[in-house]
Amino acid sequence: MKKNSIRILVCVLAVLMVLPFIASCTGNGGNGGNGGDGTTTAKNEQTNEPSGSVTDDPDVPKDVDKNGYKLDGLDKYGLNYNDDEVSVLNWKAEHTEFLVEQGNTGDKVSDAIFDRNSAIESRLGVTLKFEETAGNNSNISKFVQKVEAAKTTGDYDIIATYSRTAASCSTKGLLKDLNSIETSYIDYEMPWYPKSLIDTMTIGNALYFISGDMSTNTIYMMYTIYVNKTLMGTYDSVKDVNLYDLVRNNEWTIDKLAWFCDNVGTGTGGKYDATNLEEGVFAFSGVDYGLDAFYVGSNLSTLVPDETEMIVLSKDFTSQKAATLCEKVAAIVANPNCFAFAKETNAHKYYYAFQQGRVLFHQDRARFAERYLIPENFADEYGVLPTPLYDTAQGKKVGYITTMANPFTLYGIAVNCKEDSQMSAVIECWASEGYRKTTPALFEATFKGRYVATKDDREMWDIIRKGVKFDLGRIYHKEILGGYPTELFSDAIIANDKWSILGRNNAELLNANIKKLVATYKKFQG
Repeated sequence: MKKNSIRILVCVLAVLMVLPFIASCTGNGGNGGNGGDGTTTAKNEQTNEPSGSVTDDPDVPKDVDKNGYKLDGLDKYGLNYNDDEVSVLNWKAEHTEFLVEQGNTGDKVSDAIFDRNSAIESRLGVTLKFEETAGNNSNISKFVQKVEAAKTTGDYDIIATYSRTAASCSTKGLLKDLNSIETSYIDYEMPWYPKSLIDTMTIGNALYFISGDMSTNTIYMMYTIYVNKTLMGTYDSVKDVNLYDLVRNNEWTIDKLAWFCDNVGTGTGGKYDATNLEEGVFAFSGVDYGLDAFYVGSNLSTLVPDETEMIVLSKDFTSQKAATLCEKVAAIVANPNCFAFAKETNAHKYYYAFQQGRVLFHQDRARFAERYLIPENFADEYGVLPTPLYDTAQGKKVGYITTMANPFTLYGIAVNCKEDSQMSAVIECWASEGYRKTTPALFEATFKGRYVATKDDREMWDIIRKGVKFDLGRIYHKEILGGYPTELFSDAIIANDKWSILGRNNAELLNANIKKLVATYKKFQG
């Protein structure tokens, strides 16, 4: 837990010392939160421990459930908020994440979300009230205005929205600094919070939003590489290559992907052409806004936290490594055996060829499997691989890195919520229950189970998820930064321009806007 954990622990020990006397008078344990009348609501009586039953096996650690999933430490505080309503303003996410009104439907993910919400309510004695509104990239301003209008009324406690929308809310002073909550129950060391998020999204000393297992869209939006194993088996030059061993041996690199593109495929087009797209067989396919996954995947950053200046443009942005990477990926895209759509040119069709069994490698988000590769619609055998390494040295030092597409959810606490300590408990419980309920349902039963059959591919999904990396430069709207840093890189790849020149030219504009952004945050942080 953060620095206030000591203070909380002292309070807990004091309560434990007098607990037997309280129990003899009231017949139950003391209540935290808004409780204090010696009563326990029916909701709180249902679970005295984190859901995910604890095993009685003496050989199993007591901080995990019977399935081996980590348990949180919330129950030792005896929190009970007496059915207090927690108002959540959430965006209309691309995949179900928030309110599910009925359980036991047979849909694993929806049922898990329902069970997660029920567990939060039962364990904390709260009632979750969801209000949904559009909050995607084209509705950022409207969503922010809605939060801003409620600043004086206190209509919302928790804000859960599209990543760029959450960042915009933070620049308006609408989100609480999670690190400033005096009695916080958020434990950043727990496995339901990606460490990279805490390390890379802290602004000054402040953290305005958080994500991880609380967001189903975080898993849906992981960039990966799909491979058509049936098609690969038709090429004598590569059919005997063990792709999984390449990954394990840190040999799955940008250069290796380029090697495949030179040795397989019969497409004749290169740049987008409707005839070729409908008939060609290709080594690689993608879309321009996904190509920045190679940038992040090569352990390069755009905006990074800085101890003195809060946020700065990473030295990676204008590095020789970035310039070399741009040249390598541009060569792949320009290869006649490959294609990558420009977003202005029917970009929604960029996955058709892989879905029709005519592409060896396809770059896409994890949701691609759930949407387009279900057995009823895709006859070939396919597998998944992480984004290629920049080189083998990266594999040994850092490992594979996974980029998050922007339609994932960041969670924050409204600056004028009714009680920030209570909301921190809700956030912690939400993430913890998601870790044991929604993530297993989505990741284990869906991506690792139904859609990918082999042990090797399940291992690849684990590598992909473990490597998730966040970047401040990806979550601010282009109006704030004067452009999207990683998309500037992707555009250079499509145009086959020299990043050694474009990087420096773009850095000047970005640095000017970063200074304005930092000045905005300094107003809130003092």
